[in-house]
Amino acid sequence: MSITPDEISRVKRFESNITHLYLDTTGHVTIGYGHLLANINNTVALPFVHKSDGAAANTVEKQTEWTTIKSKHFGQPYPATYYDQFCTLILNQPDIDTLLTNDLAVFEHQLGSLFPNYPKFPQSAKAGLVDMIFNLGMGTLRSVFTNFVAAVNRQDWATAANQCNRPQVSPQRNTEVKQLFLQAIAPPKPTPTHPSPTPTPTPGTGSMRHVLDIANWPTVGSEDQYTPPISAQQPVSAPATAATLPNYILRNGLGSQSIVAIVAISSNVTTAAITAITAIACGNKK
Repeated sequence: MSITPDEISRVKRFESNITHLYLDTTGHVTIGYGHLLANINNTVALPFVHKSDGAAANTVEKQTEWTTIKSKHFGQPYPATYYDQFCTLILNQPDIDTLLTNDLAVFEHQLGSLFPNYPKFPQSAKAGLVDMIFNLGMGTLRSVFTNFVAAVNRQDWATAANQCNRPQVSPQRNTEVKQLFLQAIAPPKPTPTHPSPTPTPTPGTGSMRHVLDIANWPTVGSEDQYTPPISAQQPVSAPATAATLPNYILRNGLGSQSIVAIVAISSNVTTAAITAITAIACGNKK
């Protein structure tokens, strides 16, 4: 499992980024993209710097900052920016980005415990789930969005899309996440097709192929008077003898058109005639 750049980008677009300490709506000290600092030790571990000059803050300064913010009012009337007036320390953006990536990795691990088949889910479904759990937290996702969780465990992405709406986020965010679950719906498998067998040329069909019925070719001396139409779409039907058929092929240039198919060979056509016909046809193809 791994967090994708797209998942990180989505959180950054929809979550506020606060570089100083503030209290969330439940009174917890927080920083960055909603990263919880549950106690002073969590704050001391981070590389805070002074807003005024960027100098690194020491342990006592970090402890004082956390205690000051923790004592303030919190709730809807107090947005995150309200606490800026009480802060002297901030985190630089690269450090906030690291916190975000680490938090998303923790949330994705929780998703793996909530949904046993999570590693096999379509990527778009994983992205939607990461956004849901980051915004709601594991507790709310599991206990409040029970229909959604059940649908995800069934991999019923259409139902999951209909159950993922969160009243506290923007319509744009809800719509985008809903589309992620809809994208996870597998398209119908195409019906397998089998190639059609190559048809055997028959009179009146075919493409650039002359079929000669040599069972009834004109007798010797009469081929000059016999001039049937030569067409790739209308095979020739005429009698044949060993003496007249090669001349007919040469005179009408059949070999230069395509391979000449010889059918209905009668007993009066000798082996020598067939050999001559084949030589002419193959020679004219070159």
